[in-house]
Amino acid sequence: MEEKNEAKVQKADEVKQSSPGGSMVSQAPAKPEAVSESAGPKQEEGVKKNKKMNLMSLKEIDAKMKDVQEKMGGLKSRYAKQLLKQKELLGGSAEIR
Repeated sequence: MEEKNEAKVQKADEVKQSSPGGSMVSQAPAKPEAVSESAGPKQEEGVKKNKKMNLMSLKEIDAKMKDVQEKMGGLKSRYAKQLLKQKELLGGSAEIR
């Protein structure tokens, strides 16, 4: 046990000697420079953000439903059911095409 304690003390002494000022307190990393306004959210061409269902038009909902049907293999998922519900609210028929 004494050997482990001595090893710890020796390591602590090495850290004190290697750090500037001889203290064991770590320095906080430097703050990044101010980010310019143009480097805000990434909105590149071709990259579109997911749109909330309640903001979609009937045309967009139809496109999403076709996409979901292809990718998820049907319209039984919770997301697909919510799309159908939103389509009905907007006045579209809820029939599956």
